[in-house]
Amino acid sequence: MYTGMQPDTIDPSRLIAVLKPLCGGVRLIHVEETESTNRTLMDMAKAGAGHLTTLVADRQTHGRGRHRRNWASPVGGLYMSVLLKLSRDNPPVTLIPLAVGLALRKAITDEARQRGGDLEVTLKWPNDLITENGKLAGILCETIDTDDEWLIVAGIGVNIRPLSAETRRLVAADVTSLLEESDVDWTRSGLIVAFLRHLTEVIKDWEDTPEQLRREWTAASNMMDHLVTVKTGKGTIEGKAIELTEQGALRLRTEHGPVEINSAEGIEVHE
Repeated sequence: MYTGMQPDTIDPSRLIAVLKPLCGGVRLIHVEETESTNRTLMDMAKAGAGHLTTLVADRQTHGRGRHRRNWASPVGGLYMSVLLKLSRDNPPVTLIPLAVGLALRKAITDEARQRGGDLEVTLKWPNDLITENGKLAGILCETIDTDDEWLIVAGIGVNIRPLSAETRRLVAADVTSLLEESDVDWTRSGLIVAFLRHLTEVIKDWEDTPEQLRREWTAASNMMDHLVTVKTGKGTIEGKAIELTEQGALRLRTEHGPVEINSAEGIEVHE
């Protein structure tokens, strides 16, 4: 459990032993500090790292979010990236960020339940996990396209402890943390195991039944049938969120007709 300023200790060999019967092949690396777990693992992927190589850092000096935004990474959160090596013959790779978000949501809610708590977490397209109090976690997936397969580095950042007032001032959106939402014995080790277990299951769903993955994501989202304002590089679009496309884009119904959003710099969901 988190006490004072120190997070729980991560023992890679013990976690690999726990994970082996659940999702064999995991290679887990833990470091005290890195510039960015995604950037470091991208370099490792280019050098030949294997499927499910996982990098966990106590702290990132230059954590990244989507559109080159900084991600606050104080000691006490969970910052990890996982390398996925996926066949190009499988369903759209653009669904993978949604799969990662779904796996992380399952991991967090399962951990809360098993530790005697309760936590309602919803998914916000394309990469946020939120509660009614603010953003709890974020995802950044980066892709290397090779001739034979997709190499995808899936990075997650989860606020476990409340952020300091100074850090909150640097964050544009409302944020929250696991301890603020459910005061149970959260550990990074427990979340790592739960996330990797669910991730391997969800990736199997992506391979076999991508339409089921989209249905699950939609059921876990807070957006569908709500009016949303989407900020894109070309301007702002307002409409009702109605569904995910087969490619994972967000389809809106606007006053000018249906619009598909493939990438967004920001989304506001209205009641």
